[in-house]
Amino acid sequence: MKRWEALIVIAMLSLATAACTIQMPTEKQTNVDLRPQIAFRVTNPALEAYQLQIFVDDLPMGVVSTYLADEQTLRVLPGTHVVRIVRGGQVLLDERLYIGDGMTKILVVN
Repeated sequence: MKRWEALIVIAMLSLATAACTIQMPTEKQTNVDLRPQIAFRVTNPALEAYQLQIFVDDLPMGVVSTYLADEQTLRVLPGTHVVRIVRGGQVLLDERLYIGDGMTKILVVN
């Protein structure tokens, strides 16, 4: 009987050791920013993008040169927005647009 008991103890120790080497499943979480994006493209070489002021819903958002297409985008909340581009008091662009989650809208200023 002692032999069977010894074999059972060895088998249990082997299982316990094997259980320690099994890797538990892991979970990786990332944050994805799905807020809509607006970027600008200036087609008129006479317009200097750093002089063009951006207003979204009458709130100042900086200058167009900061948010040129293929460089950086302006993130906004989903919904309808009024985007205005102003240079020295003159409105160059006044556009009402709807933009949803994950969308990128490129506005052309000329």
